[in-house]
Amino acid sequence: NFKVFRKVTEVSPSFLAGHSLGEFSALVCAKAISFSDALKLVRKRGELMSKASHGGMAAVMGLEESKIKDACRKISSDDSFVVVSNNNAPDQIVISGHKAAVSKAEEVLSGLGGKVKILNVSAAFHSPLMKEAAEEFKSILTAISFNIPSWPVVSNVTGRPLTDAVALKDELFEQLISPVQWQLSMNFMKENNIDTFIDIGPGQVVKNLAVKNIPDAKVYAFDKASDLEELKDKFAVNPYKPKITFLAKSMAIAVCAKNNNWDNNEYDIGVTKPYIEIQNLNSKLEEEGNEPDKEHMLKALDMLQSVFRTKKTAVSEQIERFTQLFDETDTWSMFPEFKMPEN
Repeated sequence: NFKVFRKVTEVSPSFLAGHSLGEFSALVCAKAISFSDALKLVRKRGELMSKASHGGMAAVMGLEESKIKDACRKISSDDSFVVVSNNNAPDQIVISGHKAAVSKAEEVLSGLGGKVKILNVSAAFHSPLMKEAAEEFKSILTAISFNIPSWPVVSNVTGRPLTDAVALKDELFEQLISPVQWQLSMNFMKENNIDTFIDIGPGQVVKNLAVKNIPDAKVYAFDKASDLEELKDKFAVNPYKPKITFLAKSMAIAVCAKNNNWDNNEYDIGVTKPYIEIQNLNSKLEEEGNEPDKEHMLKALDMLQSVFRTKKTAVSEQIERFTQLFDETDTWSMFPEFKMPEN
């Protein structure tokens, strides 16, 4: 679906995200992992999770997360516990744990005014009960090759962009035993001025969650014919548009680069301000329907160099990122004078 979508529209994502199992799809779309390796991991993940046939889950609607967490803490003991496992939206939380604890939580949370639905699953996904499966899955992850994502993939575990191969492997391990922080993920994208969301997967579950989290966002579902036609009209393909995407790609790379500098003043000067300048420039050009010229793109390159310098990005990653930028925007010939960073 993502490949088809990219062929029929000119949309270049600022971020990618996938809910639970969907995170593997997001990583494939971001070229962080091959399709064949993703299939191997998904198959193995499914096998391990099916073997962990103990525990249960329930969806809770109409209660604040703090109240749900407090009830879970009071119900839980050392040998029988229940925890929040999916923070999907302000009014939709999922809990996981031992069946007896989940059953007790259903009773308590219903008494607090929540609407609780026991889910038809065989295990307590995204909870500490998946620890054994996660450890076995970790050994499989070590054999898989991961790449730096072409677009930032927002983590289920942290609600922040994944930036390197090690982080990707850690994320897929932690995701099995940690809550899916979908509300955090959506809030992060909103804070980064994302106001349009496109559900690429089958059905419209993610679209519906986007509406719940950000009611004023523009949300489309690739699976819905009328939405797809609207997207085609809104983002109709121009046969030549490498320059606009150059700025968008530069911004995506800036966000995705791993940060190794925690001096707030330096970060503001070297990362935030130059990034906002390019973001504003890109928005202005898109509003006017104009393409950036070489001077604009040089500003984007200056922004990236400032970001890398401030974040103290490794030279090897800088080279990989610049190569990615020129490759994917087909702009090598425009910058014969550009010199890659050296140690």
